[in-house]
Amino acid sequence: STDPAAAPGPPPTAHLFPPRTTIRWLGAARRPQIDAGQQRAYGSVGGLAVRLGQSWGADGEQQVTLLDAGANPPAGVTVLYYLPEVPQGPLTLRFLDAAGQEIKTFTSQGADDSSAKDTGEHGGSDEPKPPAKAGINRFIWNARYPDAKNVPGAIMWAGSVTGPLAPPGRYTVELAVAGATQTAVFDFLQDPRTDATQADLDAQFALLLQIRDTLSATHEAVLRSRGVRQQVEGWVERTKGTPQAEAVAAKAKALREALQEIEDELLQARSKAHEDPLNFPIKLNNKLAALAGVVASADAAPTQGVFADLATRVERQLGQLREVLADELAEFNTAVQEASLPPVVVPE
Repeated sequence: STDPAAAPGPPPTAHLFPPRTTIRWLGAARRPQIDAGQQRAYGSVGGLAVRLGQSWGADGEQQVTLLDAGANPPAGVTVLYYLPEVPQGPLTLRFLDAAGQEIKTFTSQGADDSSAKDTGEHGGSDEPKPPAKAGINRFIWNARYPDAKNVPGAIMWAGSVTGPLAPPGRYTVELAVAGATQTAVFDFLQDPRTDATQADLDAQFALLLQIRDTLSATHEAVLRSRGVRQQVEGWVERTKGTPQAEAVAAKAKALREALQEIEDELLQARSKAHEDPLNFPIKLNNKLAALAGVVASADAAPTQGVFADLATRVERQLGQLREVLADELAEFNTAVQEASLPPVVVPE
């Protein structure tokens, strides 16, 4: 009917629209960026230099467009949902696999209503926040599992901590808002141009998860080592001028050197800028990150051997770290306690 009075009105409550079937395309998940103070600039997309333009929508949302190149559809699964009004509390979108296991949850808490933020080549990503405006909202899930643990300021060459792309399959999205929860199922289909089997892609995904988890363990060890060293240095300063200062300093020197030797095998701390790996050799964390990029570069079953070697080398360093924390740290804590100071605690 053309009668406006007969036209259906908007849903009276929040509504989650089932996502369309999505093709699992490989490709760069990065999008071009432009500094806030610029209207036009040059950027790189897929290795090509392009001109970028920047504008702002009526709601203040930043919009970056390609001035001399076409724009591809958003990389990932598009989720649409309707809100009759701005919710009082946070809105969450949860994605689950076919077995009902949670992959990732996003919340609007603190959302600035901006679109998904860029995932950098050399580091982690800022989690996008689903918008919570009155009316139709759109959120794009990049179909990736959680990133590996990162070390702030760490520089990696040809690698990142970005989580693996979900394999083809059936997934569920769950919208929770205003005390009500809705779910919708969608299919994430294999690229029709590839002849890889589901078993090939499942094996690839399993290996990428192993690499991610090993990279996380590597970075967690670095953070744990740095946390201990920071406390040790603080106790050395606090004991200066006391009768126990010499004993504490001696134990601290041995402990710091042991921890630094392990950390130097796990991460290249001398790299401070993105081109520094040209001057300083990459370490185990960067080798793992680069391997993940190679494994994920095509729809194919992975080859074996390289990861097993890297995992063995990482575990050797983690074992040495456990020994240092059990032995040298215990000796240092004994010296500290004799100075009537609290012992060093290994960070979680």
